[in-house]
Amino acid sequence: MAKVKMCLDAGCTEYILLDDGKTIVQPKVKCDVRHVVADFQEQFDTITKETTETVYASRKLFDVKEGDELNLSSSPAPMVSGSAPTTPRSLKSKECREKRTRALRKSLQSGD
Repeated sequence: MAKVKMCLDAGCTEYILLDDGKTIVQPKVKCDVRHVVADFQEQFDTITKETTETVYASRKLFDVKEGDELNLSSSPAPMVSGSAPTTPRSLKSKECREKRTRALRKSLQSGD
């Protein structure tokens, strides 16, 4: 379990620094460039200096604040309200390949 050390809102992106050196970079659901903090550069410099590993998310996964605990290794991520879990891309790709393979075999066997 890692504790959230710092959260930084960059308008369209959110940076979450954990006390184990990981930083989660996730897009916000809606951009708000007027909401960027005055000392953004100082906070961003702190995050970059303390980061040993970066985790990029393709959508907002975490709705956390400083002091919250996250377990990235074994449990599923806490979902942001209103978001639905998706099928991993690798599983979809595998299913598509298998479907295409079956269709190709069928067409070769029928002589089409």
